Amino acid sequence: MKVKVNITYNAARLVKSLPRMMEKVIEGSGHFSAELSRKSIQEERHKKPLSQRTIKSRLEGNHPSGKPFKTRSIKPLIWSGNLYNNIKGTKGGLEMPTYGYYHHIGRDTGKIKRPERPFIELGLSEKAVKQFKRDLEINPTPVQPAPIG
Repeated sequence: MKVKVNITYNAARLVKSLPRMMEKVIEGSGHFSAELSRKSIQEERHKKPLSQRTIKSRLEGNHPSGKPFKTRSIKPLIWSGNLYNNIKGTKGGLEMPTYGYYHHIGRDTGKIKRPERPFIELGLSEKAVKQFKRDLEINPTPVQPAPIG
């Protein structure tokens, strides 16, 4: 019995191209992840309501930054809009103010108690996945199989 194997790609070339292909996926998915995270905040997927103390602080305008900022909104993670408006997709992935991550994991910083409100959502956009698949198919270099025998 003879077995014939056809290799339709150059493994060395794939290994060389893979880091750039992965960078493209991250670049393309950063913006998508930012959209998902902002949507998570809007829809309050974290299911943690504000405490009565925080609602009172909002009505009085006692913002944790020390700046007076009154609001009647009782939607968590949106007081001044700074966190929500600064969730951005970049070439490096997802960026936001540091305290956004503290809200996500529920980290206390001494004077500010933050319950865990997991709102950060990471995802691959369809566009990034399609581009990755296209990059895999571009210019395949056929390798001639050695005769088996």
